[in-house]
Amino acid sequence: MAKATNSDMDATLGGLAAIDAGSGGGGGNAGLVSLDAAVLNLQTTGNNAAGVVAQSIGGGGGSAGSAVNDVQGGDIGLNFAIGGSGGAGGDGGEITLAIGGGTIITSGDNSSGITAQSVGGGGGSATHFVSGTNNSDISINGVIGGTGGSGGDGGNINLANSASIQTTGKNAVAIYVQSVGGGGGETSLAAPVESESNSISGTLEVGGKAGGGGSAKDVDVENNGAIVTTGSQSHGLYIESIGGGGGRVTISTSSDSEDTSASIALGASGGSGGNAGNVTVKNTGRINVLGDAAYGIFAKSVGG
Repeated sequence: MAKATNSDMDATLGGLAAIDAGSGGGGGNAGLVSLDAAVLNLQTTGNNAAGVVAQSIGGGGGSAGSAVNDVQGGDIGLNFAIGGSGGAGGDGGEITLAIGGGTIITSGDNSSGITAQSVGGGGGSATHFVSGTNNSDISINGVIGGTGGSGGDGGNINLANSASIQTTGKNAVAIYVQSVGGGGGETSLAAPVESESNSISGTLEVGGKAGGGGSAKDVDVENNGAIVTTGSQSHGLYIESIGGGGGRVTISTSSDSEDTSASIALGASGGSGGNAGNVTVKNTGRINVLGDAAYGIFAKSVGG
C-alpha cells in the first residue's frame, strides 16, 4: 500500500483506512414458556440436576465498530463523524407454570426443585479504534457519538405450585424464580497514538452514550406445597425481579509525541439502569430449611 504524503481526505488516502461504523442488529425476542401439570412426580440424583427448569431468554444485541489505521508518513487531515450503534437486546418472554400436586425430589448440589427465569438479552457494543500512524502530522476534527444498545426486558412470571418439594444438596433452592432485565451495552474509543515522530492537533468530540439496562417485569408466586431443604444456602423460596444495569463508556488515548496540541471534549454518558417489577409471594405450605445460610422465603425487587 502506498504511503500518504500531504493528504487531506475523508475516506481512503494512500495508507489510511477509514471505516465508518454501521449499526449492530438487535437480538431476537424470546417466546412464551408454559407448563400445566395436574400431578408431577420427579426425582433427580446428580449435581446440577434440577427437577423443573423453565427459561425464556432474549438474544444479545449485535456490535458495531469502526477503525482508522496504518498511515506511514505525511500531513494527514481526518474529518469524520462516527455514530454506529450497538443493537438492542431481545426481550425475555412470559413464563407460566401451574403444578397441581405430586412430589419433586433432588439430592445433588446446585439442584433446585423448580427454576423459572425470564432474562432480557444484553445490549451490543459500539467501538471505535484509531491507530498505526508513524512520522505524520495529524490533524483530527471529528465527532464520535456511537450508542451502545439497550438491554432487553425480562418477562412476567406466574408460578403456582402445590407439589411437595425436597432438596438435600448444597445451594439447592426449592423454588427459584427471577425476571431480569438485560444489561446495557458499551460504547468505547481507543486512540493509542504512541510514535514520538507524530504531531497531533485538532479537536475530537466524544459524545457517545451507553445503552440503558432493560427492565424486569412482575413476578407472582403462589406455593401451597410442603417444602424441605437440608443443604447450606438451600432456600425454600427465592424470588426476585432485577432491572438491568446501565452500560458504560470507555475512552483510552495516549501519545508520546512532544509536539501535541490536540484536545478531546467529553460529553459521553453511561446508560440508565432498568426498572424492577413487582414481586408477589403467597404461601400456604409448610417450609422447613435446615442448612446454614438458608432462608425460608427470600423476595426482592432491585432496580438496575
